[in-house]
Amino acid sequence: MDNNWEKSWKGRIAKFIFETYNNRENDSVSDHFFSLTIDQLLWHATTIIKDDEKLINIKYVGQRYWSENAIKHYCELNPLKGKGFKACKNLRHEHAVPRIMIKEKIKKSLKENTSIYEIYEILNTYSKSVIITIKEDKNLPKENKIAFSKWNEINSDFETAFLGEKKELEGKGFIDFMEDNRYKKQSNGENEIKIIDLYDLESIQDLKMVPYEKVFKELMHEINKNK
Repeated sequence: MDNNWEKSWKGRIAKFIFETYNNRENDSVSDHFFSLTIDQLLWHATTIIKDDEKLINIKYVGQRYWSENAIKHYCELNPLKGKGFKACKNLRHEHAVPRIMIKEKIKKSLKENTSIYEIYEILNTYSKSVIITIKEDKNLPKENKIAFSKWNEINSDFETAFLGEKKELEGKGFIDFMEDNRYKKQSNGENEIKIIDLYDLESIQDLKMVPYEKVFKELMHEINKNK
């Protein structure tokens, strides 16, 4: 168990969800308010990080997983010799596991008198994102995009498929799952999405996190040049 999980961004979200659920009044209005709250928090779970006490927006810049086409497009929008590094037009922040599936998993756990840590574990496991292009997003079949064509919820079957035998939550295991299921290539060949893990760069491993400042652009151009 990560000893600092309670102070992390997702740890704080887990605590707020837990307390909001358990302190609500037993009526339809409270249930509606809770539903609105969890929807917003699940969005922010992947678009914001807490660096020390600062809250940093990382909807695009600072994300770990990008498609090859998204990296190429980002570099075209942010030339290496230019000053800007946050232009991300026609890119999409894609939730790897649909938020509705995570939401239902959390609600089910709350009804079973779960702990704050267990809510955090759900967020830490399934709240992940991939940056793809708008064109790639439009080419995703509806059944893949909404329900992975196989699952409607995070059940034991989904967990086994997602986590794998080694329970690998990140890196190659995550990418393999996404490319085999969420981004499965279609017969017309137009839907092939290759995901790049920015953590594969030694320079990022030294930083121990994906940068969210100007050095991010330099790293993206390095990846685009070498892929």
